[in-house]
Amino acid sequence: MKVSVVIPVKNRRRYIGELLQSLMNQRIKPYEIIVVDGGSTDGTLEVARNFPVKILFDEGRGTNAARNIGLLNAKGDIVAFIDADCVAPPDWLENMVKELENGDHICVGGSAIIHPKLRGNIIAEYANTGFFPVMPVYRERKVITKENVVSQRLPNTNNLGVVRRILIEEKLYFDEGIKGGAEEQEFLWRILEKGYSILVSDKIKVYHYHRRTLKGLLKQVYRYGRGLYRFYHKHRNAPLARIPALIIIVFYTSLASSILLSILVNPLTLGVVFFIVFILPFILLTLFHLVHRKTSFRRALVYSILDIIVEICYSIGFMREFLGEVVSG
Repeated sequence: MKVSVVIPVKNRRRYIGELLQSLMNQRIKPYEIIVVDGGSTDGTLEVARNFPVKILFDEGRGTNAARNIGLLNAKGDIVAFIDADCVAPPDWLENMVKELENGDHICVGGSAIIHPKLRGNIIAEYANTGFFPVMPVYRERKVITKENVVSQRLPNTNNLGVVRRILIEEKLYFDEGIKGGAEEQEFLWRILEKGYSILVSDKIKVYHYHRRTLKGLLKQVYRYGRGLYRFYHKHRNAPLARIPALIIIVFYTSLASSILLSILVNPLTLGVVFFIVFILPFILLTLFHLVHRKTSFRRALVYSILDIIVEICYSIGFMREFLGEVVSG
């Protein structure tokens, strides 16, 4: 089977060369590599042109538009999506083709593991080891269906392979209205709705330059939260969107009500609210990292704090979109 690799990119000069070289080193050579640029100004395309790639442009319409452009212009049987800040090990395409060539699945994905150069950076390492990992790590081969999706972690679009013909026939394109986060959740949910399954495998992995600063990490999860609301707004009956959306809405409604009642009735109960919302989760998360993740005590404390801050930023992103719609009517 022929494989087209699609790379949406904007201002990734720092990374694009390493990615393209890793694609040149694949055991199964890609039939074509399509770089879809969103208006880079940092010399990204100059680096890309040193490799045998096809360069297209999305005219600033966003990464989902770039993926659609790549999909529609691809000539391969399989389209493999990867981001510019990733590096593919030599067996990446080989393992992807093995899983797709038997025809049991139309979509496969895998892990986005911390790039070896970032090991030792506690923020970067957190992305794979948090209570709710920002980047997925799969320990085994699993099949995700519409029925079990709530209990599974969907793969990211920085490591995703699809059967091009079926996506074109079913008109399963990326929603270009969803930008900044949850693009893959909405796209993959529609695949599941059509009755197809998604395979994830520990053998299909890429190395990713995770966010290495707290600011970068929080901006990332904030965008993911905004994306979750856009997904929920479009698919309110999808459990993958409805359950986390309702948890966030109920949490903030309950928290606001509890604080208001405490102020009006007994200000001393604010301490109880603070304990339930922050201290108790902190204790439980620390135990989780110590026992389940087997981290050091110091790292368990740091990761527990990060877990709470990350979830707050994620939910704030969601609530911004939610309240924006409420206000606008």
